Amino acid sequence: MQVEIITHPDHAQLSEVRALYEKSFPPEERRVFDMLPAMLQNAPGMILAVFTADEGFVGFVVYWQFKRWAYIEHIAVNEEIRGKGYGKQMMQILQVELKGTIVLEVEKPYDDTAIRRIGFYERLGFVLAPYEYMQPPYKPTGAPIPMHLMSYPRALDEPTFLQYALHIRQQVYEYYY
Repeated sequence: MQVEIITHPDHAQLSEVRALYEKSFPPEERRVFDMLPAMLQNAPGMILAVFTADEGFVGFVVYWQFKRWAYIEHIAVNEEIRGKGYGKQMMQILQVELKGTIVLEVEKPYDDTAIRRIGFYERLGFVLAPYEYMQPPYKPTGAPIPMHLMSYPRALDEPTFLQYALHIRQQVYEYYY
């Protein structure tokens, strides 16, 4: 599998990324897509990477590399090839390439899809944090969403969890209102 970091807002695969992004995440759990390419130029630490294989476009990830840890904001696999192990391969690449602890958000386990997603990350070595977490809204007028944070390669203690949650809120969400 090949990984390409998108650095320019006119990248050829952005239309595929946009279609998958808008199909994979409800509006309250994503930015207005046009913000993403613009942020590539001025958001320190934000990375948008595209994954491809023989089948073509596999998926994408938006993540933030901070000094000692990384936060995966969005990851999605092309729905035409889901179930073939590409999501696992993408995550394994990220587990090798990202520096320090990796943190991501997951929905609370209210339905089968959320339960399967948590299990997927647990099989990759991620640990569900037992602390209350609210995903900050993507718009100043939006409402927070109850979620969980998961971390790799180990569980977060409460002080570290609180530090990461605050940093995510301030640097990923509120900074770009």
